[in-house]
Amino acid sequence: MSLVVAEPRSPHPDLPASVEEGIAVARAWPSSRTAWRKEDILAAVPGCTLVHFAAHGLWQPGRPLNSGIRVAQGRWLQVHELMAVQFQSFPLCVLSACRTADVGHTVPDEGTGLVSGLLSAGASGAVASLWPVDDLATRVFMTYFHRALAASPDVPAALRAAQRQVRSTTLSQLSEADARELGGSAGPRSSRPFEHPFFWAGFCYAGI
Repeated sequence: MSLVVAEPRSPHPDLPASVEEGIAVARAWPSSRTAWRKEDILAAVPGCTLVHFAAHGLWQPGRPLNSGIRVAQGRWLQVHELMAVQFQSFPLCVLSACRTADVGHTVPDEGTGLVSGLLSAGASGAVASLWPVDDLATRVFMTYFHRALAASPDVPAALRAAQRQVRSTTLSQLSEADARELGGSAGPRSSRPFEHPFFWAGFCYAGI
């Protein structure tokens, strides 16, 4: 089972980018379920083979075990809580938020963070970001990534495919709503708004 952790559609969403990204990812996995409440996520995660977190991340370099993902009601799903979960199906976890690949600075040789916490809990691997990410570019990236992953379960290959597609995506290939979000600075319809590595090179994979 695939789990998409994203805010459901509502008139006044707290995280609008999370809503649209969650919908896009769920389309790639027709049998997936969506959860947003902390209790529901912790209950569902152990039996999943894929978990996608489309939410804001909180990075605390001095207290890495308290870093986490923002979920319903402004609560945080923290590293130490994820480490306490024993996964049953060795899932792939996708952390679509800012700086989710960072590790703590207090004990550098241990590299404690969201990725290591998930791997310690039994995840087979994790996709995470090395720096603050752009909301729209990340949604486009994750749409391409999950389509590629659904076609072939090779995570590094799916990442490479998504990187190439985002880099070459033109303004004309985006929806009208996405083009309006970019505004007039995006250039002509043939321009590539996400060509710079900032938009597509930040996500990395750790795992087996």
